[in-house]
Amino acid sequence: MKAAAVAGTTATTTDSQRASSLASQSSSRSSASDVSIESIEAAQDTAESARWRNQQRTKYSVKQKRELIALAKTVGVRDVCRMEGVPRRTLRHWLNDAEKITSFEGLDSRKSIGRCGCRELVPFGRKLSCFLKQGQQEGKEMTSSHMMNFIRQNHQQWLESYMASKKSPESGHAALARLCQRFVERHGMIHVATDSDAMVSSYKGASVTASRELSLIEDHPLMFGLDIGTTAIKCVVVRADNKLTVAMVTVSLRDVMELGPHKNTPGVQKVDQILIAVQRAVAKLPEKALQRVISIGICGQMHGILWWCSRAVHESAERLLTTQGIKKWDDKSDDAVWTELVTWQDQRCSSLFLQACRETIGTSTGMGSSSRLATGYGLATFAHVLEHAPRMLVGMDACGTIQDFVAFVLCGHQLPSEAFIDTTDAHSWGGFDLSTHAWDSKVLQTLRIPAAMLPSVKKPGTCIGHTSAGCTGFGLPIELPVYVPMGDHPCSVLAAVTKQASSEARLTLVNIGTSAQVAMILSKSDALKLSVEETTGFEVRPFLFENYYVGVAASLSGGNIFAWFVRQWQQWIEEIGLTSVYNGDEEQIYARLIELGLRCQDTQLVIKPTLLGERADPDASGKIQNLRMNNWSMGDISAALCRGLIDNLFEMIPKALQLMMSSQLMIGTGNALVKNELLQRFLLHHLAQPSNFHVQTAVDAAVGASLSSSLQGGRYAV
Repeated sequence: MKAAAVAGTTATTTDSQRASSLASQSSSRSSASDVSIESIEAAQDTAESARWRNQQRTKYSVKQKRELIALAKTVGVRDVCRMEGVPRRTLRHWLNDAEKITSFEGLDSRKSIGRCGCRELVPFGRKLSCFLKQGQQEGKEMTSSHMMNFIRQNHQQWLESYMASKKSPESGHAALARLCQRFVERHGMIHVATDSDAMVSSYKGASVTASRELSLIEDHPLMFGLDIGTTAIKCVVVRADNKLTVAMVTVSLRDVMELGPHKNTPGVQKVDQILIAVQRAVAKLPEKALQRVISIGICGQMHGILWWCSRAVHESAERLLTTQGIKKWDDKSDDAVWTELVTWQDQRCSSLFLQACRETIGTSTGMGSSSRLATGYGLATFAHVLEHAPRMLVGMDACGTIQDFVAFVLCGHQLPSEAFIDTTDAHSWGGFDLSTHAWDSKVLQTLRIPAAMLPSVKKPGTCIGHTSAGCTGFGLPIELPVYVPMGDHPCSVLAAVTKQASSEARLTLVNIGTSAQVAMILSKSDALKLSVEETTGFEVRPFLFENYYVGVAASLSGGNIFAWFVRQWQQWIEEIGLTSVYNGDEEQIYARLIELGLRCQDTQLVIKPTLLGERADPDASGKIQNLRMNNWSMGDISAALCRGLIDNLFEMIPKALQLMMSSQLMIGTGNALVKNELLQRFLLHHLAQPSNFHVQTAVDAAVGASLSSSLQGGRYAV
């Protein structure tokens, strides 16, 4: 019994020890497993961080961070990172700062809650943005006055400090209006700063402006205007009775996916991309406004040319617009229907080629002879293609500017004889006789350009057809009169003149966008006086009014040069290996460089910014003079560059006209000029009375185009 008891006790002890040993091993394995998981996660985090450092860092807005933080608290960090592609270390960092991110009062679009990144225009930006959005949701028409009243009522102390920093109450009010404009533009809205009837609005994928003139119960007839620019498409509807703008839409070509195989060729644009951008711009306009449209006016970038096959354009364009360009790009059925657009920026015509053309033609540049040829001009490009790339024109039987092509499609035309161009665009191609308003037959014969392929020339204000029932892809009502397309620059001048007391108002229009132009309306006698004067880069062009001309100094150097300077500044920072406090925010870099330039307006540094050459001299290059050790700061460079852009433009103007121009009204337009106070300051140097200078954000080529029906074949009807 004792032996059995001892055996039982021993067995029990042994089992107990075995169980304890197993438990110990299990615990050890569990502990080891935990350590292993943690080690794996740590290794994954380290590897992930390494991969992340080698990739371009994604910038998350405050709104996105809040959403991901809330999601992580619900489903866990690992699942959120796997689903959204966020590094675990980044998400854990956000979780640690969750309280700060949640309570942040800045704009939801901010990428950081600290001082880095995009600087706020106002410290109460989020509240101001919410105020605007709430007003829009309630159907209110939000203007700069609403914004200023909001600031006055809720942030009086900030307002007093802001106004105290300005020279006078008037300059302070103007600065505050510009600040309001910058605020709504930065956050996806457009605002007309000085027009009390303009409404702040926003629309994904486009900038939309509407005015209080738009009412669902009103039945005022409206005129539609379309501007096909180099970088953007603009649509506008204007009241026919008082010419007030009802709504405007802007669609950037950068926001339209480039269709087909990508080939980055300077000076060349894809027509498919432009057609779809036009379709999208029209679609953004209020439907009620489109139903009240009674006429179609079109303008666009001048000098450019494309060719097309007339009989096949209609079907291909409608298919493109119906499918939004989604098709198999190995299908070559549409390849020969139209060519790419060769724009005014094209540089294929060398100075030697142009010189040979001019010597062969043997024409002068005065009034009563054909308009001159230059690089980027339609007939010069045509001649170059015939000589160097004739296969490009196989199957083509018509040509025109991009605006001429869009009108051809809109009207459903199918014959080469139905391609039309107005006198302003025809003159911009070169080889156009200003005295006869026709193509110069000698130029065509000499350059071997077939006259049958050229569009027929019509006076501005001529109806060339009606919107076709067979081409509804653009979204415009059918059976509306379509007027011959015009150049964007004369349309900008027309919009400016319309705002004056008389259509014959003496004024100078300075437009600085991608490029730069100075325009002066001239009587026939003014133009004849200049016929024998040798000028470089100055042209006397036909205008939209009968018996009036416009003298134009046009430079290839404009906002594109300052944009290059901004990009170059960013590149220098990257090459040195430094990190900019602006975190790649181009708007802030622009503002800073302009601010620095304003401090150095009297710099002795001189920059000739003709980096792209000029039409009269394609081989011209930029120059830097008076460089010293004490004038090579960013401010000096910025100021010298802006002064150089203005001086280069005005050097093209004959001295007799410079004297006339200094004493008359000057209107400044174009995004590059409107947003750059430095350019405005240097413009004032060319005026006897600074009060004669006015910046107009509302002057727009699309508005001028909408007035086509008022021209009545060259006669302006007020």
